[in-house]
Amino acid sequence: MPWYNTFFHGLPQDAWRLAQSDDQTQLELELLVESLELGPGDRLLDVFCGYGRHALPLARMGCAVTGVDISGEYIADLRREANAQQVAITAVEGDFLQTLVAGSFDAAYCLGNSFSFFPYAAMQQFLTRIANLLPAGGRFLAHSGMVAEAVLPDFQARTWMPIGDPNAPDTVLFLAENQYDPLHSRIDQ
Repeated sequence: MPWYNTFFHGLPQDAWRLAQSDDQTQLELELLVESLELGPGDRLLDVFCGYGRHALPLARMGCAVTGVDISGEYIADLRREANAQQVAITAVEGDFLQTLVAGSFDAAYCLGNSFSFFPYAAMQQFLTRIANLLPAGGRFLAHSGMVAEAVLPDFQARTWMPIGDPNAPDTVLFLAENQYDPLHSRIDQ
């Protein structure tokens, strides 16, 4: 079973939510709207949608959003918030490589380094699935800070990262231990 099937529960999930700022989310939304040329009525696929920090505002903008995530907790949060905001979002719980996603989409995106989760063969399967859900001329945006040019100049074997307000007494301090595998061009964390 891949590591990500059981990782996104509890503390890692809470830490990821706390690590995202409103300013960062707004910049990412602007990138999505401009790069994918989004407008009301566009059918949009959010792969690894999490708790909906992009899906919800894009649905409010008028996009028909389908979000897929492996975390049942995140999908429950997304459904609850979509209901509270009275926006229609199709929220699908499951591993994107295994779960049926119905329909065709004008555009798709994958943000938050999720694009770098898979080994090479699974990444090819992932990209093929995306391509099969988009029509000719469909648009796809993937974000990853995990490319060699971005990671290697400042690579650290151990990194401590505060999650939340560093001055608050309940701040979580997260230790990431990293090992670079040059033969496979991969960082194991």
